[in-house]
Amino acid sequence: MIEDLNPLLRGWGNYFGIGDVLSLTEDLDKWIRMRLRSKARKRFKSKGGIDHHRFPNRMFDDLGLVRLEHLARARHLSPG
Repeated sequence: MIEDLNPLLRGWGNYFGIGDVLSLTEDLDKWIRMRLRSKARKRFKSKGGIDHHRFPNRMFDDLGLVRLEHLARARHLSPG
């Protein structure tokens, strides 16, 4: 699922990263990880609240999930 999602995130991040959208990208990154946690819980039949211990943010980074926040920061730091 992450492989399918990453090209879309890169496209959105590069397109909308032109403006001052850092706080928006942080919120979107949180929402995307929340939805992925929800899908994972359904897949593995886990019940209960948001399971940050079982599915921490670091796990998504290790799996290669693109963060819109990182794209926006890189865009604002790069010259031109």
